[in-house]
Amino acid sequence: MISAIWILVGGLGLATIFGTILANRPGGEPNAAVTASVLATDSDSSAKFPIALGQEIPKLQAQLDKLTTLYPELQFKAFYIDVDTGDYVDIDGRGAIAAASTIKLPILLAFFEEIDKGNIDPNQTIAILPEQIAEGSGDMQISPPGTQFTAIEVATQMIVNSDNTATNMMIDLLGGAEVLNERFVSYGLEETRLNNPLPDIEGANTTSARDLVHSMLLVQSDRLKMRSRDRVLNILERTENKRLLPAGLEEQGALTYNKTGFIDKMLGDVALVDLSNGKRYVISVLVESPDNDGRALDLIHGISERTFQYTDQAIQPAVTPLGNPESNPESNPEGSPAASSPADSSQPSNSSAPPNGTRDTTTTQPQTERASSPAASEPSTTEDPYPSANPE
Repeated sequence: MISAIWILVGGLGLATIFGTILANRPGGEPNAAVTASVLATDSDSSAKFPIALGQEIPKLQAQLDKLTTLYPELQFKAFYIDVDTGDYVDIDGRGAIAAASTIKLPILLAFFEEIDKGNIDPNQTIAILPEQIAEGSGDMQISPPGTQFTAIEVATQMIVNSDNTATNMMIDLLGGAEVLNERFVSYGLEETRLNNPLPDIEGANTTSARDLVHSMLLVQSDRLKMRSRDRVLNILERTENKRLLPAGLEEQGALTYNKTGFIDKMLGDVALVDLSNGKRYVISVLVESPDNDGRALDLIHGISERTFQYTDQAIQPAVTPLGNPESNPESNPEGSPAASSPADSSQPSNSSAPPNGTRDTTTTQPQTERASSPAASEPSTTEDPYPSANPE
């Protein structure tokens, strides 16, 4: 009897050892390693908002509140934060709403986090399974089952083209919906839940405007290594749909990194915006509208215009250089005026409001083309595409 027990214990030990070896073998499925890393995460230490919140901004809040009178049939949720000061505007930012494709942003974050941990090789190949093929946005749906792509290519397609098939592949690669939901909790996301594969026409997957800003800020935090942060921004800058929050901002000298989401009852976007005056802000707007109401696009443009103008005209803190003659009269015997700060706050901004972007009529965006507004140009990229595992 004792011998039998020892044999059983020894067998279980060997099974555990071999299971660990197989799970971590080169080219093997990383799900076990990914799941283990999620379970080991200390959610209490990472659940705080990524940057310290400053003060609310009454002036900008009032401007955005006025838009509710212009679009009484629309309900929107928005969260804006100045990355430098932490000052913010919160309009029902914690309210849960259908996520649509915006949920792909925290999935992208999870992917690069696992790369940094060594659990996923960005150049490993993964094959499309029949159940992962999804209709809607993206071209990977036309690839036959068994077609292989590199993991980084799948992640890129998930964002740049908002590819639903790529998203389902990425969900499985990262351990499935349950594992990702545990990760979202560890990030401190309060309303972000993955309940359906993509496309989620019913709107069962949820998020909030604040959660999306939270996710975008995590991209720029030390949660990711510098190389991964750079790669994430490179992908987000190349997002094809720049017709919502980023519309017209490039013409004003801004850089935008964004992810949109759209289903019949919700249109939304989250964007990190770098301005030519050195300021940086993150904003998310999610609009509930009855069946593709085109005014949702106008509302998002109005919010983007006001937040851009407010931030573009913000006064940068003056930097006093070492040896400033005003602080040391003896160093300026000729009485010459002190050099002004590069961010001279006495000079008003000449930037005008960003023009509304136009809708590409080849897409499913719920808005007729606005002939009076120039289309927002797409950002050019000189970087070669990520290598495909299926060269022609």
